Amino acid sequence: MIRILSVAIPTRILTLVLTETAILFGCYFFAAWVDPDIAEIGTFVQFDAGLQRAAIVVGTILLGLYFRDLYAQVRIRSRLEMIQELITVFAAAFIAQGLIHYVANDYTLPRKMMLIGSPLALAALIAWQL
Repeated sequence: MIRILSVAIPTRILTLVLTETAILFGCYFFAAWVDPDIAEIGTFVQFDAGLQRAAIVVGTILLGLYFRDLYAQVRIRSRLEMIQELITVFAAAFIAQGLIHYVANDYTLPRKMMLIGSPLALAALIAWQL
C-alpha cells in the first residue's frame, strides 16, 4: 500500500500538501483565537462545528491549489505569478464561502475569522513555497 502511494504521488508533493494543510489549519485557528467574538476556542471547535467549518475552507483552498496546478510544478519560476495564483485561490475560497452561506449558514466560517486568517494564511503559504 505504501509502495503504491509512493509511486502514484511523489514524496515532495505529499509533503507539500500535508505541510500546507497544517499551515492553513494553524492560521485559521490562530485567527479564531484572536477573534474577540469567539469566547473560547475549545467550545468553538467542539460545539459550534469549528473544525468542520475550517476544514471546508482549507479543503477549498487545497482544491484550488490543485486545480491551479501549483502541485504539478514544485519549482517556482516567477514569484509574481505564484503570488497571483495564490491570490486567485483565496478569492475562490471567499466566493465559495459566500455560496455556502446561501446553502447552509451553519457551515460558514465567521467573518472576522475569515478576514484575519486568510491574509495570514496567504502570507504563510507565500513564505513556505518560496
